[in-house]
Amino acid sequence: MAKVALGIDLGTTNTVVAKDGAVMPIHHDKLVSKLLPSCVSYMVNGAILVGAAAKRRATIDPENAICAAKRVIGRTRAADLSEYLKRYPSKLETDKTHGCVFKTRAGAISPVDVAVEILRTAVQGAGLRPEDVCAVITVPAAFEEHQRQATKTAGVRAGFDAVEILEEPVATAIGHGANKDQGIAVVYDIGGGTFDLAVMDCKLWPIGIIDHGGDLFLGGDDFDEAIAAHCAATLLMQHHWDLRADKAAFFRLVQEAEKAKVRFSHDSEATIALDQVAPGNPTGMTSLHLDRADLARCLYNLVRRTFRTCDEVFERIDMTPLQVDTVFLAGGATQLPILREWVVTYFGVEPSLEVSPFEAVARGASLVAKEVFNKRLG
Repeated sequence: MAKVALGIDLGTTNTVVAKDGAVMPIHHDKLVSKLLPSCVSYMVNGAILVGAAAKRRATIDPENAICAAKRVIGRTRAADLSEYLKRYPSKLETDKTHGCVFKTRAGAISPVDVAVEILRTAVQGAGLRPEDVCAVITVPAAFEEHQRQATKTAGVRAGFDAVEILEEPVATAIGHGANKDQGIAVVYDIGGGTFDLAVMDCKLWPIGIIDHGGDLFLGGDDFDEAIAAHCAATLLMQHHWDLRADKAAFFRLVQEAEKAKVRFSHDSEATIALDQVAPGNPTGMTSLHLDRADLARCLYNLVRRTFRTCDEVFERIDMTPLQVDTVFLAGGATQLPILREWVVTYFGVEPSLEVSPFEAVARGASLVAKEVFNKRLG
């Protein structure tokens, strides 16, 4: 079979596959979706679940359902991952050979092992054999060399014929159709687990990154946690119910907060289903209502952190945000209207909305893959 060039956005929360600038549907777990949840679950019977089924398992068997492994990949010491351990119920330890590994009923599982399962499942779900794939896999600009190499190793172990690594901001700009007329552009990217800001010169080709900055522990998952923390504080104050005392229940609350965040992308209010968090809860309430003002309070300090990172980047290159000509968005959290309003206020420019922020990274990576692997494609 002829080789196929793919762009793969191996995300903290979701993984997306694209070919020739178009995102491919992934058939998996009796579902068809453009997004494959980046979760892997290790079952009692030895089976391995990937995607939506694994994400569902995370609510009832969290120590054996690994989510957000991208936050850990390439890390060498579990002691350096206190932020991860605050957010996720996984157990981590340091292995002399593999660095940070997850302790599961299947034994020690490395973040590379998790990425292998996700990559293989995504490609097979798109109707392709891993051995027929030449892949460009994206990574945050802030990833260090050992993190990039670990990501590339995952692609090799997944069975791909060839693997290259591409920085997410470059993929985003290309996915948005960046051209020389767009001058100085920024990519403002809030993925599931990371934030990236890159200042780019679109007059150069390949697109040149003037400077970049990022936060490897600030992303959409943290938005979910902030919403959940607000809900937990409200319940504690009004009903003396401390959800944080039950780690599993709070983890389920975070998952309900994620659903609320998605609803805020198109609605001005949302509800948290408390009966899904802790059935038989002592308040007698089945849901908790949130409005746009609640969302703003939850997210304000986190978004300020992103702009502080932006300030640092602009200071290094002796520019101001108002000198930017074009703003490209990536990451699902940038679909929130309130976040887009803050972005416009900071940069003074309306962002490009022609391409879904969920799809931009994978689309751009696929176009680069087609060019990079041209000879292999025949």
